[in-house]
Amino acid sequence: MTPRERAAYYLVLSSVGAGLLAVASYQPRGALAIVDQLDRSIVAAAFAAVCVVGLSMALSPNWIGRVFRQAPHGPQMGAVGLAEDDDGMPRRARVGHHPDCERFDGHRLRRGERERELCAGCTGLAAGSVAGIALAIAYSLVPLSIDDAWARAMLFGGIALVLADLMTDIVPGRPAAVHATLDALMVVGAFMATVGTLVSTRSLGYGLLAVLVAVMWADTRVTLSAWRHVDACGRCPEACKAYLA
Repeated sequence: MTPRERAAYYLVLSSVGAGLLAVASYQPRGALAIVDQLDRSIVAAAFAAVCVVGLSMALSPNWIGRVFRQAPHGPQMGAVGLAEDDDGMPRRARVGHHPDCERFDGHRLRRGERERELCAGCTGLAAGSVAGIALAIAYSLVPLSIDDAWARAMLFGGIALVLADLMTDIVPGRPAAVHATLDALMVVGAFMATVGTLVSTRSLGYGLLAVLVAVMWADTRVTLSAWRHVDACGRCPEACKAYLA
């Protein structure tokens, strides 16, 4: 399966997951007037755990590959200039988790007087993960009364934020600030969709299903990014081909 086909496959799965949550919100539910506190705590803890993993991956993107001895995502390059791999092919330096190439300028944020470059996607994921952890803790501790109309509004609003990030990632050339902002909002949107599903269904099972769908959305985001990286390298006339090794 090519990166493009894999990206399309994940997009379909993500859309199906969103549709399942939407349909579930209109299914008959139990007689509970409010969500059970234990159910709220379990779903919130599951979502927070996912955010902790997401935060760790934003800070160290290849740690899972190292743990399971898999090939790392993206090029492994020197600090500056062009390096060479074992076959003598040129490899660009990596800046902000991406090759030091103008084709990846939209993937890097420049911050500070020294213009330190940060990965836009990882910065957004980190910010969104921190927000997701805070929201999950607050939801588990602070009693809230959310009616069905508001719950469905949260669900569909959250899905809209997630899909906005995924769909705009298909289009090349979005500014790095927009990139980071939408990635952060995707995590917030996933939290909204999770809470909206739990409240509208009053079901722990559906709440945990929403967390799993949120994981699939995040995986889809990574898959789309990998496809865009390969596509950018494939269209470039330079010989380094950082993502085509």
